[in-house]
Amino acid sequence: MHADTPSAEGSGKDRGGMTIQTGSSTMHRIERLQLRGFTGMSTGTLLLWLCLLWPGVAAAAEDDWVRVADAALKAHGWRPADHARYAATRLDANGDGVMDEAYLVESRDRQRTAVRICLGTRPGAAAARCYIAAAEEGDASAMGVDRRAPGCHAYTGNTHDAVTDSTVCTPNASVEYFRMASAGSLLVYDRRSDDFQRFWYAD
Repeated sequence: MHADTPSAEGSGKDRGGMTIQTGSSTMHRIERLQLRGFTGMSTGTLLLWLCLLWPGVAAAAEDDWVRVADAALKAHGWRPADHARYAATRLDANGDGVMDEAYLVESRDRQRTAVRICLGTRPGAAAARCYIAAAEEGDASAMGVDRRAPGCHAYTGNTHDAVTDSTVCTPNASVEYFRMASAGSLLVYDRRSDDFQRFWYAD
């Protein structure tokens, strides 16, 4: 959907397999998405207590997100005849040679949108682990996901209210999360922190 952008000049830093290049010596502050799967008794117990003490945490719980329904996808005319197109995509996001899946989800109250990314989805096998990425207010049925090939991609950095064009390079495919005729973002897997980083770009 969007052309890959060649590497830009500037400083470069390697982070878990990806190289972030900026137009200045200052590293842009990138939104980090701590998108851990909810596994283990201790994690589950902690999550339960957090939900009781702080209701807002419940919106981030894995069970609070559901796949966007076909009826909702049909409501947006920008999708092609196959209304499910851009509702899900398959890619190798973490570079292990096994295809992963990313698809649109929404909160049960339909007030928030996100992307669920499940790693290690071999045919007929359960996913190794799933992440909730790019959670925000809005209508999920208006959104789309696609696969961006490995390579270098332009994104917009914002430091101290100064907007700067920068580049992120990754050896793996990344998830493109977009709203038609609006700004989009790339969700890139960081193997060191085992999470996804989000990089915004202008359409």
